[in-house]
Formats: sequence, structure tokens, C-alpha cells
Amino acid sequence: MKRLLLIVLALAAGCSHPQRTAPEPRDLVWVATVYTGGVQCARTDTYRPPNTVEVLRGVRVPVYGFLREPLPVCEACSCPSYSSRHYVLIARRDADRAARAGYPPRNPPPGALPADYSPPRQPITP
Repeated sequence: MKRLLLIVLALAAGCSHPQRTAPEPRDLVWVATVYTGGVQCARTDTYRPPNTVEVLRGVRVPVYGFLREPLPVCEACSCPSYSSRHYVLIARRDADRAARAGYPPRNPPPGALPADYSPPRQPITP
């Protein structure tokens, strides 16, 4: 019995779990969602949009880039105090999972990224 246990432990120690390799830049896609909240003129406007990186990590989608595009809001007291489109760069293989989490494919607007932009090889940590 001891010998069998030692063999099982030795086999288990020798097994390695495959790790995801970093995607090539051509295998990355942008996805986006809009966050709107808060109320203009509120005495205590405490709206904070969700941490996009954490939201996607929660559904097992590593994030390789992030861009926030502020969107216009009206100035009336009933209007939101925050509105932005959150763009996230992810691996193409994770696009379906991101879409189910509310982040469909969408490219950033022209000129939003520097001409020499190069995505990082490792995921962003929140």
C-alpha cells in the first residue's frame, strides 16, 4: 500500500498543469462596454464604475490593455455624473466569454491609441 501511495505521489508531482501562453498581438481583440451612473447635483455622488479588469478576471478573461473613453452627459440635475466606454484588449479565444459578461467586440475610436502602441505580453493585474 505504501509503495502504491509513493508511486501515485511521484506521478502527481511530475505532472505539470499547462499554462496559457501569452497571445500574439494579432490574436488580440478589443471589446467594450459603457458604464453610466451617479446623479448630477447630488449632495453625495459616490458612483464608481466597476473595475473592468476585475470584472473580466472574474469570468476568467485576462486583460492585456485598457482604454477609457469619456462620453458626454447632459448638465441637468437628473443626468448621470459619469459615462464612459471601457475598452479592453483580450485574447481572441476569450471573446465569447467576454461578450457573455457584457463586453462585445468593439474597436477604440481612431487616434485613441498612440501610433506606436504595443500591447503588453502579460495580463494587467488590478
